[in-house]
Amino acid sequence: MPIYYRTLHLQHLRKVIIILFRNRKKSFKSLLSPLSKQVLLEVWGESLKRLLMVLICVITLLIISGCLNENIEQVDVYEMESFSSIKQDSLSTFTDSKDVAVFVKAFNTANKEPGIVDVSDPQYKVELGEGSYYFWIKSDKGSIMNVNNTNTIYTLSKNWAKKIYKLLE
Repeated sequence: MPIYYRTLHLQHLRKVIIILFRNRKKSFKSLLSPLSKQVLLEVWGESLKRLLMVLICVITLLIISGCLNENIEQVDVYEMESFSSIKQDSLSTFTDSKDVAVFVKAFNTANKEPGIVDVSDPQYKVELGEGSYYFWIKSDKGSIMNVNNTNTIYTLSKNWAKKIYKLLE
């Protein structure tokens, strides 16, 4: 809508509001002309559309964040002998919220690697919430693989790999 017409509509809207305050006893609908109804719908309609879009975005973000942030209270780490066998008495459990957060953030921010996966036996198996992962770690790099999807591998950032390496020492 051109600015000239919008200005005219807003001027008309101001007049309608002044008339409404002067004639409080008359009903609101009888005072509105078709033009003023259109102006109200345009002005309020745009605001309501924006508000609705913001609400939809906020609700979507809350749902997504709720799904991503399971309430994980502990991380279990097992030393592995091979893909199919866990070393006896090798369980390490992390229950401190800061330690758990390190694992969660590291795993959630890992980068998917392209190509076909061909790896050696894992050093560890990590149980994190509902997921289980094979885990390879060195002082400055780490890789994870979902136990249920052994065709894809993810690499940890150098920073997260160092933090987890220190926890496992």
